[in-house]
Amino acid sequence: MQEDLFQMLTLLASFHRNLHAEAVQNPMKKEINYQRFTILSCLNLFPEHSMKELSRLLGVSSSSLSIIIDSLKKEDVVARKTDPGDRRRVMLELTPKGNELLERCKKQVIRKLKNWTGRIKREDLRELEKAISVVNEIFLENPVSPEGSIALRRPVLIKDKGTTK
Repeated sequence: MQEDLFQMLTLLASFHRNLHAEAVQNPMKKEINYQRFTILSCLNLFPEHSMKELSRLLGVSSSSLSIIIDSLKKEDVVARKTDPGDRRRVMLELTPKGNELLERCKKQVIRKLKNWTGRIKREDLRELEKAISVVNEIFLENPVSPEGSIALRRPVLIKDKGTTK
């Protein structure tokens, strides 16, 4: 069972990376690479995360992430702001330009995803959503690091009209 779960998670990660690569290959001329797309997506899903929180979420070192964030900040895609409740905490957020860039990328990815997953039945998508939710709950209950893990707290949404989000 654990072996199957490991293989499934590995395949999902590979599917996600390949989906992004295919979606942005031609229309966007590599406007954004996979790593940057993932960072922007996480900041969209989890607004106002600190560098440390985002680093844990992505599984990368703070120093590596800092280099990318600095670059995104120079491009006016990401902004840093001080947490009003704790002035020592610096939060990251998407700028309007960052939101526009992410939306363009998401449209390409969703278009490609529809082509790739058109054969998957709606019921099967709901079962996948349930399975991912269960795995997520396990991660929330059993943090993998002393600082705790940040698993997806927002559920995967499948709209009732037959489209996925």
